[in-house]
Amino acid sequence: MGSSLVVSNQAVSPVPQPMRRDSNAMRSINGAMRNDFGVLARLDAIPFFCECDKPSCFSSIWMSVPDFDGAILAGTGWLLVEGHESMSAVDLRKVFGDSSARGSRAGSTVQ
Repeated sequence: MGSSLVVSNQAVSPVPQPMRRDSNAMRSINGAMRNDFGVLARLDAIPFFCECDKPSCFSSIWMSVPDFDGAILAGTGWLLVEGHESMSAVDLRKVFGDSSARGSRAGSTVQ
């Protein structure tokens, strides 16, 4: 049995990478929720979304608005459920190109 070379004019499509969510998008949603709840949530805990990179994750992290604001000001990182990871600036450059990653806050909570 011989082998033959097959030449094709069709472009070879790259292997699809698993979808990852931009952690900045979830931070924006959490910021909007913080603003919407405002005074109503000064003392009571409200649910904020996990800011991980899994598109199917809608886990909630319950905290008060002052705690959320404190986390943002402290710059302690993304709001993540234990074991979840955020999309890093390096990953953003791979997906969206170099200019998109410049404004990312991988590892920082300041938006």
